Amino acid sequence: MAINPVIDKIEYLEKNYDDIISSLLETGACSTYEKIKKDCGIKISMLDKLIDLGKKYKEVSSSIIKTKDEFILSDYYKEKDFIEKEIYSVVENESRDKLNDILLVISIIDENEDAGVFISDLSNMYIKFCQSKNLKTNIISKQYSQKGYIKEINLEVKGPGAGSLFKHEGGLHTAIKNPGKNRNPLKLGIYIQVLPYVDKKDIILKPSELKIEVYHSGGHGGQSVNTTDSAVRIVHLPTGLSAESQNERSQHQNKKLALKVLKAKLLRLEEERIIKEKKVRRNLMLFDYINKDEVRKYDYIKNIVFDYRLDVSFKNLGNILRGNMQDIMDGFLKRDEMYMLKEMFSI
Repeated sequence: MAINPVIDKIEYLEKNYDDIISSLLETGACSTYEKIKKDCGIKISMLDKLIDLGKKYKEVSSSIIKTKDEFILSDYYKEKDFIEKEIYSVVENESRDKLNDILLVISIIDENEDAGVFISDLSNMYIKFCQSKNLKTNIISKQYSQKGYIKEINLEVKGPGAGSLFKHEGGLHTAIKNPGKNRNPLKLGIYIQVLPYVDKKDIILKPSELKIEVYHSGGHGGQSVNTTDSAVRIVHLPTGLSAESQNERSQHQNKKLALKVLKAKLLRLEEERIIKEKKVRRNLMLFDYINKDEVRKYDYIKNIVFDYRLDVSFKNLGNILRGNMQDIMDGFLKRDEMYMLKEMFSI
């Protein structure tokens, strides 16, 4: 008899309940950040709900096998479908990907003109896609190399479901380009990190831990981004992490936004520490920040985009770079329901 994937997963959760709870409690206890503690508590609550629903699901599944009356069977199947939807609803409604406001940190690997064009293409693609979804975007800062090439863009995305839409964008994105006659195709790489914002009380920073710098920001080729000395860079002295904001109208606004970005980066660093030191599974954490493997390839020569996780090629690169990413997003939506249930509590 074929294995029912829902029952199989619920039985796994029941069998490993103590180990999962222990791992979540340890994760929360070893972090000084309230955000991580809260998230662990949410997952414990979710686990209890899933096991309770799983028991009901197994009972009705057993009744279906034993019942021969067609009229009664119809009711059992309706109940089974309802419980299954409830199971996925628990995962969907309380999981990490419902976060609304996120930060995309888009960084090039090799500093050259082609990489600068690629990073601009990707950031513009995300901005146009967000416009089609009524999500607000804000380029918080652009960092340039000494040669004038863009090397990092911090893009803020705000609105309902932003975290859900962009949760798969973290990782290594590559481009294949034709550099010119009689030369081999050029491969470029960009890392994207998807960081969730945190509430003010979730991470408390002492003034003595921060170095705040005010500067006059400049764009490519010395072009002014900001006409006053209002751009702000904040360095977290204990870790060396920094964040900056250039595009707000006042120094106060830039400082507030830079601090928000810094806290998002600190949360990522804290979770990576816990994963490394405590050997906690990444899927028990808040977000999949960065996948060191190649996740997507943009082939400018063949005019296609290939996603390694979906194992699917999408035609018309130019159309996708104009923000028409829905086919890619739909590919992840189709695989997500069972994938979330399967992976979230793996130990």
